[in-house]
Amino acid sequence: MTEHGGSRMEGPLLPEQEAAQHTPGPWMLELDKWHDGWHQITAPNPDAGKTGVCYAGDRLIICQLDSEADARLIAAAPALLEALEETLVAYCTLRLRLLKDNQVEIEAEETAP
Repeated sequence: MTEHGGSRMEGPLLPEQEAAQHTPGPWMLELDKWHDGWHQITAPNPDAGKTGVCYAGDRLIICQLDSEADARLIAAAPALLEALEETLVAYCTLRLRLLKDNQVEIEAEETAP
């Protein structure tokens, strides 16, 4: 279950689809400390504080952009993906329910005198 009450889809939707490979969210939009006017999208670093890893800081930089609008859209990507997956589950559930109800009506009509 997600925080919004929907169920999180696991695995590919279709046999030919592969599971998404991306840095898990939440992604955050920050001003780039080193480049004036630039923005960077960061995510929590799962290796933060570990020894023997290349980078053990608290956050990973996903990308850097000079457009705040583009940066905001990219930073929202994990939340948008989750919302899309929840919407797809709700749509498929409703569609199956409607198809099932329609089949019951057809069967009732076929058996009616």
